[in-house]
Parts: sequence; C-alpha cells; structure tokens
Amino acid sequence: STQMSLFNKPRALRKRWRAVLLITLIGTGLATTYVGTATPKYTATSQLYVTSLAEASPATQLIGSLTVQGVVPSLVALVDKQPVMEPVVEKLKLPLPWHQLASEVSASAPPSSVLINVSVTDDHALRAQQIANAVDAQYSAYIEQL
Repeated sequence: STQMSLFNKPRALRKRWRAVLLITLIGTGLATTYVGTATPKYTATSQLYVTSLAEASPATQLIGSLTVQGVVPSLVALVDKQPVMEPVVEKLKLPLPWHQLASEVSASAPPSSVLINVSVTDDHALRAQQIANAVDAQYSAYIEQL
C-alpha cells in the first residue's frame, strides 16, 4: 500500500524541512509586508434624532412622531448629497471634491425609527471625527431649510 503511516510522516517532514521552512518564511514575509503597507481606516459614527417641531398636546406629538418615522428613509438619502457635502469640504478645507467625500460617508436608519446613523471612514481618525461632526451640523442646517 502507498499510504503513509503516522510513523512515516515525521520522517518525511525531516527530509523536507528546508522546503517547509522556506514556505513558512515566505508566507510570514508576505503577511508582514501586507500588514505593514495596508493603510488603516478609521470610522467615526454619529446619530441624528429627527423630530418635528414642538407640538402642544401628547396626541399631536404622537402623530408628529409617526409622520417623522415615515419621512426618515427619505431624509437618509440626503446625507451624502451635494448640498450637505460641498459646504463640509469648504468648511474643513478638504483637498477633495464633494462627491469623493460622499463616498466616505454613509447613512442608515433602523426600521420604524426616528434616528439616522451617519458613518464616516477616513485614513485619519481625527479627520473622520471632524468630518462626521461637520456633516451632522450641515445636514441639520440643510434639513431645517427644507
């Protein structure tokens, strides 16, 4: 039979130890190179609370809350658009066009919620945070104008 028994495997490894060592060193070298050259990405997140204007009675507040829940998905789609992104680029003096910044920004809303989750991914942690804060402020100002 040509099957290798348990006792023959260590002997085969001893005969080919150089090949095993070489493959291990090459794999370790490639992994180290990849990790060393990979640019880290940082994500800053924020959460916006969407509400209607202050209403007088609890019943009116409930109706306003239900109305806002229905509008939130449409509002999410506006976060990475030009009226929000372009002023952020100008305010922070970012060296990129607004549509490139928009590719680093994402927004989502949990179902039946009045919350909008905003995420910004960047190569620098502080800049990601600054962009997220600026997006929040500009988005809020833009929505108030609608």
